[in-house]
Amino acid sequence: MNDLKLGINGFSYADLYDANRLNDLLDRFNHHLEQHDNELSAQYTAYRQSQGHGMVPEAISDVLVQTAPIVGEFVAQIFNVEKEREAQIHAIQDEVNTVFALKNQIITAANKKFRRQKTDDWNIGTIKQQVSLFTDLLFPVNATKADPEYKLAWSATTLDRLDKHFERLAAGEQSPEQPTID
Repeated sequence: MNDLKLGINGFSYADLYDANRLNDLLDRFNHHLEQHDNELSAQYTAYRQSQGHGMVPEAISDVLVQTAPIVGEFVAQIFNVEKEREAQIHAIQDEVNTVFALKNQIITAANKKFRRQKTDDWNIGTIKQQVSLFTDLLFPVNATKADPEYKLAWSATTLDRLDKHFERLAAGEQSPEQPTID
C-alpha cells in the first residue's frame, strides 16, 4: 500500500504520513483553491490564520461551506476517485431533487385537498403496502430501489411531469422535454 501513487504528481501514499510532505500537499491545495476562486482562497487563508477568532459564526460557516466542495474535489483527485465522486454527487442531487419535489409540489397540493380529512383510523401499514405495490408495478425500475420515500417521490414526480407534458401537448403547445420513465 505504501507504493500507491496518488493522483497528484510527485506524491505517493507514504507522503500522507510525512508532515513535511503533507505541508507540500497543503501548498498544492492552497494553489488549487486560489486557481478555483481567488477571493474564497483569501477568505479561507484568513480563517485558517485566525482560526476563526474575530470572525462572526456566519462568516466562518460561509467560508467553510464554500470551501468544502473544493476540498472534496481535491481529495478525490488525490485518491483518483473523481469519477466515483461525480457519480455520487449526481445520485445525491437526483435524490434531493426528487424527494424535495414531492414534498414541495405534491404533498402541498395533497394537504390542501385533504385538509379536512381525519386520518386517525387509516391503516398506514396497508397504505404503505399499496403505495409500494403501485410504484413497483407502474414503474418496474423502482422495484430495485430500497428507499420507499425515494420510490414514491420518483413515481409521483414522474407522473406529475407526464401529466404536465401531455396537458401542454393537448393544448397545442410545445413541451420543453420528452419525459422519460427509466
